[in-house]
Amino acid sequence: MTKVILGVDPAGQYSPAVDLLAALRFADLDLELLHVEEPHYAVDDSAMLPMSPEWTAEVESARRESAERILASAQAKIVAAGLSARARTSLGSPARVLIDRADVEQADLIAVGSGNQSGLAQLFLGSVGRGLALGAHQSILVGRESPKSSGGLTAVFATDHSEYADKCADLLIRLRPSGLRHLVVLTATTALEPGHAFEHVMVEHRRVTTEKLDALAARFTASGLPAEAMLREGAAVPTIETVASHVQADLVIVGARGQGFFERVLIGSTSLQVMVSTRENVLMLRP
Repeated sequence: MTKVILGVDPAGQYSPAVDLLAALRFADLDLELLHVEEPHYAVDDSAMLPMSPEWTAEVESARRESAERILASAQAKIVAAGLSARARTSLGSPARVLIDRADVEQADLIAVGSGNQSGLAQLFLGSVGRGLALGAHQSILVGRESPKSSGGLTAVFATDHSEYADKCADLLIRLRPSGLRHLVVLTATTALEPGHAFEHVMVEHRRVTTEKLDALAARFTASGLPAEAMLREGAAVPTIETVASHVQADLVIVGARGQGFFERVLIGSTSLQVMVSTRENVLMLRP
């Protein structure tokens, strides 16, 4: 079973995440819709005293009706996508409530939407996306646009072949997204410079990396995720973005890396740079 908490925002930016979840076809999907409203503190500006109980009750009634409409619309989209889900609403900080709910439910994944604009403006500067990237214990799916084709998804899985990256590969196989039609297993490497003092070392490193790529692609394919290996020269983030654009990827998959808060605050990591800069949908894995 794959447990997913889907954050439902009032603007409907979660819609691409719904389409992605339907297209990914995770094994035994258990989906919960969660709409979180931040509390509004009604105060008399002149006296700075709480408003009347009657007025407060009206505000609460209006809040409940709004939440019901938002969730009803979300449920309609879920049904149209061929999925089923339970729904709930809550008050509080959206990122914090999503994280806490995912912890309680022992969810595998938190899914949210983000406008298909500048990743920096839409995700990192957005309180919900930033809060999830820095604070969640679960993997995160960020939906920016619906899949390009109904015939299966194309994804780029970026790896540096570290122990952590191998655990991310294990997690992806365990999640069994049978909707992945084509998985590009990508490693970005330093350009090979003829005549460099350590040329022989770089040549050997590239040979070993190629073997690891081929082995990982074969492992994905054997597990039901058709994959090809790809080694490209260049810095990690621009290489990932270039390859994703070239293969018309629906999804970029990266490992989250840092386990502690302060490790995640360091925005120099490849995963966070991809999360905030790419225009593609992103699946950040946390094994």
